[in-house]
Amino acid sequence: MPPPPDASRLIRAVTVRNGQASVRRRARCHHCGDVIGVYEPLVLLGSDGRRETSLTVEPQLAMTDEPVFHRDCHAARAALDVG
Repeated sequence: MPPPPDASRLIRAVTVRNGQASVRRRARCHHCGDVIGVYEPLVLLGSDGRRETSLTVEPQLAMTDEPVFHRDCHAARAALDVG
């Protein structure tokens, strides 16, 4: 079961390669709380407005503090706001 949407959107994954540990962050959907996969389309609500991209195209978005959503979750959220 995913954490509630108000919980942290980021999880940390530790990778050990050649004896060196590295920590990477994974973006979580601001609506459902699930991890957003690198190939999944995502919606970023940033200071420049709404835009669609993916973590494959912009891997630095895993570190953003701006809200990110699965595309379908953003559409569901928008429908709730309207309706």
